[in-house]
Amino acid sequence: MRRCIAALALVLLAGSSPASAQVRTGGISYSIPWLHYVQAQADRYNPRYRYYLNPVAVARHDLSRYGFTGAPIRGATQVRPIHHGEDGQPETDVVVSYRGHHYWIVLNQFIRLGPGGIWVIITITPM
Repeated sequence: MRRCIAALALVLLAGSSPASAQVRTGGISYSIPWLHYVQAQADRYNPRYRYYLNPVAVARHDLSRYGFTGAPIRGATQVRPIHHGEDGQPETDVVVSYRGHHYWIVLNQFIRLGPGGIWVIITITPM
């Protein structure tokens, strides 16, 4: 009986603690119409969309869509300057800390390249 209770306690603890099991990682895709919509809203200075012009702000704000909720995202830091990714698009990398785990966030510009172009998260990778 004690073994069953101990095993159940381990299962309950294991199921509730790992942050990586609660967040989405891997590649993220977007519809082209949605990207155009967000770009148009940022161009119109809509305050709800202006943060898309800053890749660190996008990482901090949009990670909640991928399960990063219930705890603060700490230390969002741009770790690489803007460069061209494998697809030739502008890309940058941000590292965040969430519930004691570090994640490498890659952001890309698809609609307008350079200043004034929106940034979106394309991959989330645990470190």
